[in-house]
Amino acid sequence: MKGRKPKSHAEKKILGFPGHHKHRKAPKSDKVKAPSYLNSQAKRIFGRTAPQVIGMKATHVDQLADYCRLMARLINQERKIDKEGILIPGYRGRRVKNSRLQIIREYRAAIQRWAGEFGLTPIGAMRLGAKPDDGGEDDGTLD
Repeated sequence: MKGRKPKSHAEKKILGFPGHHKHRKAPKSDKVKAPSYLNSQAKRIFGRTAPQVIGMKATHVDQLADYCRLMARLINQERKIDKEGILIPGYRGRRVKNSRLQIIREYRAAIQRWAGEFGLTPIGAMRLGAKPDDGGEDDGTLD
């Protein structure tokens, strides 16, 4: 895709809504419901994730649903790896790497991209203008 990357609602809010949409507000994420086509595990992930998404709009539901579906599939693949193991019997009895590992790698890459877009990673949150969490009296040293 050519051109600039579209700005999220949070970025526009920081910049003061350049253009003619000066007073538009994004709907709150607690009003957004999980799509009916998600399975039960993906719906649970959607319910936990939607309130954390910075600048969540109703138009982001399908993208967040994709993120949640990927997370649910990743969890299922991880469970299968736990049962089968990393090395499995292959051709002529030789031990080979489980092919599910490649699937997991691809799911993780896609999840990481979506997490950055939604501000679920620290860098993604900073890009979207979230303030750092000041969770207490942390002096920055490891104990």
